[in-house]
Amino acid sequence: IARGPDLATATRTTLLENGLRVVTESNGSVSTAVGVWIEAGSRHEARSHIGASHFLEHLVFKGTASRSAFTIADDIEKLGGSINGFTTKECTCFHSRTLAQHVPVALDVLADLVRRPSLRAEDIEIERDVILQEILDAEDSPEDFVHDFFLEQYWPGHPLGWPVLGTRDTIASLDRDVLAGFL
Repeated sequence: IARGPDLATATRTTLLENGLRVVTESNGSVSTAVGVWIEAGSRHEARSHIGASHFLEHLVFKGTASRSAFTIADDIEKLGGSINGFTTKECTCFHSRTLAQHVPVALDVLADLVRRPSLRAEDIEIERDVILQEILDAEDSPEDFVHDFFLEQYWPGHPLGWPVLGTRDTIASLDRDVLAGFL
């Protein structure tokens, strides 16, 4: 695949024995982007759990069995890299950008996030407030409000019509058991 006049890119997909699909792309750059794409987004949620995917996206950055929130960020940022995540209707993604020689660290941190999040009760309460504020902000943004309203009208009663962020009621009711079960 060619991207631009001089940049040749080689992309390869490998399916591991455990079913994990690994997509690699080499373009000769010194920086590398690594992502873990989980095929679970807001469309995979029950009506009573709207926003669970997005809630979990927030929570994994609060700590794991072996890393604090500070350590998660520091392990990547001290290498000059960045780490983040996002949730869509189709998937949840956690990603990092580092220099190529730091890919093993980035993969270790990302694997830790998705495999061993702490899901501590105090973190759940903190993030609940953060997400409730995000919902209020989206309701105050005409662009976000109209987008969510349109999807709700286009997909009435269907998960594709539900907001990725969740609703005030569902976010207020999500507890550790529900979130751990969805994870």
